Amino acid sequence: MAEVWLARAVGVAGFEKLVVLKTILPQLVENPTFVSMFVNEGRLAAMLNHPNCVQIFELGQEGATLFLAMEYLEGFSLSRLLKRAKDRQLPPSESVLARIIMDAASGLDYAHRLKDREGRALGLVHRDVSPDNLLISFSGQTKVVDFGIAKAVTPQVMAATVAGTIKGKHGFIAPEYLLGQPIDGRADVFALGVVLYRALTRMKPFGGTTDAAISMSVLNDAPRPPSVVAPHVSAALSGVVMMALEKKPIDRFESARAMRQALEVAVGRPADTDDVADYMNMLWPPDDAERLALQSLATANEAEESSGPALKSVVSGTYNLGSMATPAHAPAAGLHATPPTAEEMTRHLVRPRVFEEVPKPVAAPTPVAETSASFDAVPVFDPPPRRSVWPIVAVVILLSLGGGGVWMKLRPQQAVAAAAVVTAVEVPAPKVVEPVAAPPVVAPTGTGVLKLAPPVVVKVFDGKDELGSTPLELTRPPGTYTLHLVNKAVGLDQSVTLTVGVGDVVELPELAKGVLVVKAEPWAYVKVDGKSYGQTPVTVRGLYEGVHVVTANNLNLHETKRAEAKIKGGETKTLSFDFEAE
Repeated sequence: MAEVWLARAVGVAGFEKLVVLKTILPQLVENPTFVSMFVNEGRLAAMLNHPNCVQIFELGQEGATLFLAMEYLEGFSLSRLLKRAKDRQLPPSESVLARIIMDAASGLDYAHRLKDREGRALGLVHRDVSPDNLLISFSGQTKVVDFGIAKAVTPQVMAATVAGTIKGKHGFIAPEYLLGQPIDGRADVFALGVVLYRALTRMKPFGGTTDAAISMSVLNDAPRPPSVVAPHVSAALSGVVMMALEKKPIDRFESARAMRQALEVAVGRPADTDDVADYMNMLWPPDDAERLALQSLATANEAEESSGPALKSVVSGTYNLGSMATPAHAPAAGLHATPPTAEEMTRHLVRPRVFEEVPKPVAAPTPVAETSASFDAVPVFDPPPRRSVWPIVAVVILLSLGGGGVWMKLRPQQAVAAAAVVTAVEVPAPKVVEPVAAPPVVAPTGTGVLKLAPPVVVKVFDGKDELGSTPLELTRPPGTYTLHLVNKAVGLDQSVTLTVGVGDVVELPELAKGVLVVKAEPWAYVKVDGKSYGQTPVTVRGLYEGVHVVTANNLNLHETKRAEAKIKGGETKTLSFDFEAE
């Protein structure tokens, strides 16, 4: 629901600080549900003050743009760490993984126990614990981020939570949540167990090709212990994971703190933050291109800023900073620790802030891995049969038998004599009638017009012959014509059949369109035919019948996948990308 930017907060006497700005997507500003979620994230996260939770500085508004200003942490997500570890064949040790999960458990336990100013428990549940939302710095700190869909018992959050809805990533959602039962911090414990299972084994504990299948697996299947899937995993650590993945909350750890303590016992001597920092520096050494690009954002000087262009490219993903904010030239003001109230936000009373542009580093382009993806057609509906109106033809056959005749009045004996006379009369032989040839069929003379003016410019082909580009008017003799229309830029590739009569002007009917649904595991930003449609899951309606180019980009994993989707009119295609497939 948001874009993430890197910015510099500027204050008096040369004060400056790098911050992360999270801004709600422009197309969602008018959606009360998403605005409420965004504001609730700021309210809840502003209450968090723990070394393992990302700090929120301000919830504010600049013009029509809502933003969150939060601390900038130089590092990468756990999902990115695991991807880099696999590529470099440097898997993390059990002690390093234990430290990362223990720190995340500390931050979650703090959030679960949080109380308001009156001492009432908030009942905060993150609901979106996943490798993407655990951020690890080069100094070895692990922080939980993105409380955007967190649940709490505050009136504002309760009002924003719709009964019967489930929020989170499939495969990480606890069984009781899937069943619509009340949830507490143990739902986050379950998700943290899934995170550790996948980090240890590089496998998913719950399988399935669709969200529904994965959810059914969570409800019904018992995953194989990590020590069975990956024999190098110790039995003690495997036992901790399996307890976190129990179906019933009462059978799990009673709290994130209890899971943290169990991890400490299972590994004997967990790594400390220095050990995690050493491992991060081994994966991303000081001369690594990605790390240099990240550092150059933070060390850019004012001369470069003033001479550089106004960059407006936006960073996708969870705090994966590869781009920067456009400067807002307004009077300097400091960051507020207390977010504005909803009434203040509504009345636009938040003072403007200054966020200066940080120039984009010049770095070698990251290799893009292109991978084909599979997709299946999912029909949305069958179009109603076209009604055929047949004319009713009334055929009246009049059989007229005519001839000369004589009316006579006869007495009975005269009638007999007359009959004898008639019998004796010779009947002449029938005349042979020569067949009359049918008049020759004369083809109608004249022409009609095919008027082609679709909403987009297309090339028109008759067979292999290109007739030109629309708008186009074709003068043709009466008949039926099949024309092929092509516009590769928008993926349009379809044929139309038109029938024209003498003097007719036949216009091109509405072109066939379909729907494309794009999903990705764990997530990706989607472009279709070069146009951005945001983060998965994405539904793109009104695509012309034809072949469309789809790219999915997961910046956390620095991986891009590409596929072609063949769309048919009136149908829905589902295209799935898996960035975590082995």
